Amino acid sequence: MHARPPARRVRGGGHDIRRRGQRERDNQGGRRREGRRIPLLGAGGGGALRRADHEGFRPRLEEQACREGGVRDLRPPRVEVIGVTGIPIVKPGDDVPRLIVEAAERQGTPIQDGDIVVVSHIIVSRAEGRIVNLNAVKPSKFAENIAETLGKDPRLVEVILRESRSIVRMGDGHLITETKHGFVCANSGVDQSNVPGEGFVALLPEDPDESARRIRDGIEKLTGRRGAVVVSDTHGRPLRDGEINVTIGVSGLKPIRDRRG
Repeated sequence: MHARPPARRVRGGGHDIRRRGQRERDNQGGRRREGRRIPLLGAGGGGALRRADHEGFRPRLEEQACREGGVRDLRPPRVEVIGVTGIPIVKPGDDVPRLIVEAAERQGTPIQDGDIVVVSHIIVSRAEGRIVNLNAVKPSKFAENIAETLGKDPRLVEVILRESRSIVRMGDGHLITETKHGFVCANSGVDQSNVPGEGFVALLPEDPDESARRIRDGIEKLTGRRGAVVVSDTHGRPLRDGEINVTIGVSGLKPIRDRRG
């Protein structure tokens, strides 16, 4: 023979959830036991739950609150983009995290927890010494043949080939390659802009993900704030005018969301 457990019920107002017998004994004894208060989901802060006196009994709404981590924020999401100005011309060996942190603080927008810092690859490439003087490059015969066909500097073509895994397509003055990283883009990402002067080119970072990780760790060390870092580059798109920014390195977030199934 087993006894049916005493009934449990929810009383309005404070949502007093206790075994019936225990509640009556508490009232007779002139004391009111206070339980842990947990905000109700979707209740607009207008109610709370009390933990039941019986060990092991947890109200269903309290379980839901615990699973969801407390009150659900129902405010609409907001994305804010803040440009960071005042970063000087970057030289090989410069401390990129410090340059970013100091520039952000000077303009009154210090780095906060959860910030995603997007850094152009040229800043990273210059700091890591990924600059090539074309005067020091001796082109191969293969590079000279391609350069003649496309009307390009054979030294530049040689650098592009060195940074590539394969040639995807060429024609009409364009050389599309797959880089050693696996990116398919024009000229293996070799950049002739934002370099020290004529005859210099910038290469992509050797390991963009590792570059992003170092910048992220450096920012956290300087500020105590933890966020994410994205290293970006500008790519053209086939049959489209203009260019877009793409992520080539990332640290602190998952760049791909799996929507299969």
